[in-house]
Amino acid sequence: MRRGATREAAPWSMPSRRARVEGRRAVTFIELAIVLVILSLLVLVSAPTLKGYYKRTQLSTAAREFIALARYARQSAIMRNSATELRIDFKHDCYQLVLDPKERSDFRTSYKEELNEMERVRDLGSSRQTLYFKTVESATDPFGAEQIVKIRFFKNGSVSASTIVLADSDNNQMTIEIAGATGAIRVYRGAPRPADAAATPTPEPTP
Repeated sequence: MRRGATREAAPWSMPSRRARVEGRRAVTFIELAIVLVILSLLVLVSAPTLKGYYKRTQLSTAAREFIALARYARQSAIMRNSATELRIDFKHDCYQLVLDPKERSDFRTSYKEELNEMERVRDLGSSRQTLYFKTVESATDPFGAEQIVKIRFFKNGSVSASTIVLADSDNNQMTIEIAGATGAIRVYRGAPRPADAAATPTPEPTP
């Protein structure tokens, strides 16, 4: 071929480097768009599930905190050789440990009192009040007539038999049962089971 002659591109020749780069870039943008669409769909599908999981976790955490304080109340009664109380404000959805029930008849503490950290008032729900006491049954209040329900823990290890049901805004429930004779605690999801209902109130031992 003479110098200066124009070479015609063969039909089977490879595309230029620029064309190959632009082609790869176009494919990358399409793939990215597809991935974003898939992720968006996954978020939409899983959002209700994640929300439900969060609420169930919040309910379980509240139940564990209540149980921990109940066990502390029973242990304190045995160690101090004196009855203690766990008082539940059913209306305001909060509760409080009282180590000396004979000396304190109130529920909320004043700023002048210097109490044990375990005796501070605890709110069941968060600031949004998403959790609440659905039902509270105790041998100290068998007819459910009192706003402040008292669960008593005696120095011999026995407890006033109680059934406490926690719930959230979606009516998910967590049941806590405290046996009277042994103070054993059972907790499970859902409403109280008929066969596992609170024991019939029995005379309480003398503090």
